[in-house]
Amino acid sequence: MAKNLNTFEGKALEGLINLNLSRATFLHSKLKINGASVKSVAFLISVLEIYFEKKIPDRELFDFITEGHGDKNFDAIVIKGKTVYIFDISEENPKDDELFKFSNSVEEFVCKRPSISSLKNANSRIKDKLEELHKLKKPKIKIIIARKSVLKEENCKAGFERLKKATQSASGISFKYLNSHQLNRFLYEPENFLSQFTFDVSEDNFLGPKKKSAEYFLKISLDQLLKLKHECDFQNKNLFSKNIRSFIDENKVSKQMLSVISLEPQNFHLYHNGITMISTKTIRHNPGPKFEVYEPQIVNGCQTISSIYKKYSQNLNAPELKLAYILVKTIEADTELAHKICQTSNTQTAIKPWDLRSNDDIQKQIEYYINNVSSNKFYYKRKFDKKPTHGREVISLPELTQWIYSAKFEDPAKAKNEKASLFENSNENSLYRRVEESVNPELIDNVSKIGVAVRGFIKKSPKEKKGILRDANFQLIAALYKLKDYDGKKLKYIENVILTLVTKIRKQNPDISNNRLFTKTFEFKRLGKKKEMVTMWKLICENL
Repeated sequence: MAKNLNTFEGKALEGLINLNLSRATFLHSKLKINGASVKSVAFLISVLEIYFEKKIPDRELFDFITEGHGDKNFDAIVIKGKTVYIFDISEENPKDDELFKFSNSVEEFVCKRPSISSLKNANSRIKDKLEELHKLKKPKIKIIIARKSVLKEENCKAGFERLKKATQSASGISFKYLNSHQLNRFLYEPENFLSQFTFDVSEDNFLGPKKKSAEYFLKISLDQLLKLKHECDFQNKNLFSKNIRSFIDENKVSKQMLSVISLEPQNFHLYHNGITMISTKTIRHNPGPKFEVYEPQIVNGCQTISSIYKKYSQNLNAPELKLAYILVKTIEADTELAHKICQTSNTQTAIKPWDLRSNDDIQKQIEYYINNVSSNKFYYKRKFDKKPTHGREVISLPELTQWIYSAKFEDPAKAKNEKASLFENSNENSLYRRVEESVNPELIDNVSKIGVAVRGFIKKSPKEKKGILRDANFQLIAALYKLKDYDGKKLKYIENVILTLVTKIRKQNPDISNNRLFTKTFEFKRLGKKKEMVTMWKLICENL
């Protein structure tokens, strides 16, 4: 499992670096960056884009990057309002002596205003940034150490201890270390959550417990929850990303539920099951109504909030929203607990087995790889959401899993017959674990190309053949993979093999259905042999 994840991670980060090479060449020349290769500058750009979760225009990179002769060990400085981000970025492993030098620079140039003589050899970009920094009143300074390395902080203990000591010498300074694993995780799962939101919860609506806890039960007015949704949208933050059911169509919301808000809002909480919200931290101000949640995520109730917001987005102060309350369970949860809560809180109503896999790490990695790195230019949907696909061929999570199982394990009948079992993840020997352990970028590229080719081939087939080919889709995929024909050039040949076999089988079994042909065993007599129970896949392999 870890091996495959690391393979995807390597591809993801390298893919982003390669995309930034041409920009790095331009910036390397224009900024006259000495002592650093173009590839190092591409890595620097990639780290900045990963950290800030956006494509950064060249004009901003000109302002951010300080790398080069006289950089005083600072590779980039970004100032946003009263927050200052200082970067030390390198492709090399972290080393104690380098971290000592960087820590000295932090103490000399950041923790206090530097003297004119100390900046004598500094480049103009560093001088301008430090001057801007020290004009700020009580700035919040975030230091980010990024390395294209798997080494952790404990592998360079002395250096990080020195940096910790340096950041503690002044108030408002913190540091974060990002190794290659963490950078890749930012790529496929950006920490794009609202930092904090405050609700007004009166004593009557605070249902307990009364003492400090990791769990609270509250009644919160709908107008406050819709304002939370509005704030997340305004700041481009995720409120539902951990919810496996975020794909549900808000148009399907109960009209009766909306009518309750309009006609008897004071009773809304009596008719609704409530929502579950997880966060990294909650603070109750007692006495007082203030209730703070940090990095909130709604994991059950996504459809409710989305649907009501859709109706009231232009009138968030509607009187009925202030009168309508909903039961809210808040839970402080780390990553592992959050994952379990997301799954268990969404099994009370009908949900498909593959939806429970939509937030798995491997699915996020596949999504990022197909949508951002692979040369195939397809679009992978691990959730059935409404995100734009930019005109690409769409591949869904259940579809790709069935394709992989058909091809890699040469069992197209089981891929169709036992679809639900492909997503069972309860034990080490489950089919899903087998698929999960087998995937790598090469397999994903080859199988996705084959699957899309087969899908297109069937779509263009004449009506008299289409019915058979639809039922034979996984056999077509498995056959192409077996022949290592990833471009689908032999599809016509395989089609002829299948149609010929269908004709022969139906002479012996005239009433056999298409579904039975491609998913079950049946009696068949080969020339010169006795009748025996066979599968279509076995016959196809004999005739390829």
